[in-house]
Amino acid sequence: MTTHGGHVREYADRNKITDNVLPLIVIPTTAGTGSEVTFGAVITDTENHFKFTVKHQYTAPELALVDPKLT
Repeated sequence: MTTHGGHVREYADRNKITDNVLPLIVIPTTAGTGSEVTFGAVITDTENHFKFTVKHQYTAPELALVDPKLT
């Protein structure tokens, strides 16, 4: 949203992501899921009690800080 603007719900449509985003650094807290190397994120809309995904090749993490103490 920093580079593209709008509301997060708009990005459930992957065509809204038209260029690179800011570098993403992730810290996984669950072992074995591989979430730190995926192109997608699950977003929870707490107001509407709804979950959706944001997926695009540009949303892949640049760096994963994997620390077993955090899992």
